Order: sequence, then C-alpha cells, then structure tokens
Amino acid sequence: MDASSCKWAIDTKDACESYAECYKATVQAYEDAKCSEWSGKKFPKTPNCTKGVEADEKQRHPEFKGLKRMDCIIKAFGGSGGITMKDILTCKAKTHFTNNSKLGVDLVIKYPGYPDLKACVWVPVHGSRIGKSHLTFPG
Repeated sequence: MDASSCKWAIDTKDACESYAECYKATVQAYEDAKCSEWSGKKFPKTPNCTKGVEADEKQRHPEFKGLKRMDCIIKAFGGSGGITMKDILTCKAKTHFTNNSKLGVDLVIKYPGYPDLKACVWVPVHGSRIGKSHLTFPG
C-alpha cells in the first residue's frame, strides 16, 4: 500500500506540474499570436502593437475603407454617362464604417480572455520524499 500511495502522490505531483507548464505555454502562445512585438520592444508593453493579429487588424481598417472607395468608383464607371468628377467626389465623401455590426461590418476583433490557472492540490503521503512537508491524510 505504501508503494501505491507513493506512486499516486508522484503521479499527481507530475500531473500538476504538467498542467501548470501546459497552461503557461498556451497563454504565452495566445499572447504572442495576439501581439508578439510592442513598439519594437517586447517589454514593457505599450499600446502600439507592431507584430501579431492586433497589428494586422489595425492595417485592415484603412485597407477596407480604400477597397470600398475603389468599389464605388468602379461602379460609377458603369453609369450611363461614364464617370464624372461629381461621382469621384461622392465616392470620396462616403463614410465606410469598420466597427458597426448593425451595418453588417465589424472588423474589430474581440479577444476573449482565458481562464485562470486552477490550483492543483496534491497531498504528499506520509513518509514520501516528495515536496517539502510530509503530510498525512486526516483520520
């Protein structure tokens, strides 16, 4: 029985350590994908993401607006009288929203959080050499 309880304690401790390592690696991978470089420095983080999904997202907004203007101008070419300066100015004056889901366009990415690291509880078995303290089961 001592060997079994010792093996259980070792396996539980190993599982707790594996969970913590996996959690930390997963959180780091998520944060790196979101933004791996901030204003040319990794730390301290500032509001200007230069590499990652957040940086790409910022570039997509003006690209979208430019494409919408080009679409407007291309459609104006198909008009009965061809394209006029009035058509170009009308296209230029249009406002193209990138953050309004009511209009069917929302390019703002919502970054979900991640759950907190759960405490992993393991009780070293009396007489084991695992951990710093030797605890016994109550009873």
